[in-house]
Order: sequence, then C-alpha cells, then structure tokens
Amino acid sequence: MIHLDTNVAIALLNDNQPRVRARFDAARTAGTPFALSMSVYHELLYGAAASRRRKAHEDKIALFIGSGAIA
Repeated sequence: MIHLDTNVAIALLNDNQPRVRARFDAARTAGTPFALSMSVYHELLYGAAASRRRKAHEDKIALFIGSGAIA
C-alpha cells in the first residue's frame, strides 16, 4: 500500500508533475492499493476553501477520492 502525502495528492490533482503522474499510474496499473489519511484530506479541503475557485477544487478532490484510486 502507498500512502499519499499532501504534496503528492496536490501534484496529482493539478496534474503538473509528469513524473509523479507516471509513477502513480504505473503503481495503479500494477494493482497497488493507495491510501490517504484524514489529515491529508482535511489539508486538501482547507486549501480548496481558501482558494478563489473553491467549488472547482472541492469537486476535483471529490472526484479524485471517489475514483476508486484511493482506499
């Protein structure tokens, strides 16, 4: 199992670091389970709440969590 920290989760959400995305996709293809702590989830939501595009960021986080990629 791979536990994602806040920086990796943000990189995946923003899709701005190709190496992070490639490693995530490779591990996902291999069937590696992923986890995200409640602390990381809270940090993501806190950042979204402070953003000018709050709704868009909250929707993106919900999609990421609901995609089944994260246990």
